[in-house]
Amino acid sequence: MIRSTLARVNRILCVTLLWIIIAPWGFIWTGAALNQVCLIANWTTFPVMSNVTQAGKVDPQTGMMDRIHVAMSKETHLNFLGDIFFVGDGTESVGDILLNIGEWMNTWAPFVWAVLVSQRLLKQASDNNET
Repeated sequence: MIRSTLARVNRILCVTLLWIIIAPWGFIWTGAALNQVCLIANWTTFPVMSNVTQAGKVDPQTGMMDRIHVAMSKETHLNFLGDIFFVGDGTESVGDILLNIGEWMNTWAPFVWAVLVSQRLLKQASDNNET
């Protein structure tokens, strides 16, 4: 029952090309989920690997950079999900990067979907006219 339902859903997504519209949301949801897991594991703080420019922002007593961000240490959990990539003057996490990719893809997905569906419909119309 479940397998046949999944097969039908898969067929609908492939025939209508709706996977193009849905794919960016997979990146967005995954990125948001990874950030939330990191926040929950660290009791609503987000670990940040500090560099020279950010070292001055850290309170030496608490290790906090602001209300949410804390300097990464041995006491913070899931550091690999924290802000570890240096980008410009800040840092990004794996979740942030996935969110950015999903948002970028979501900008273009409707246009790509419309073009591909139009091409498919035009091809079907020309195939029907030939027969």
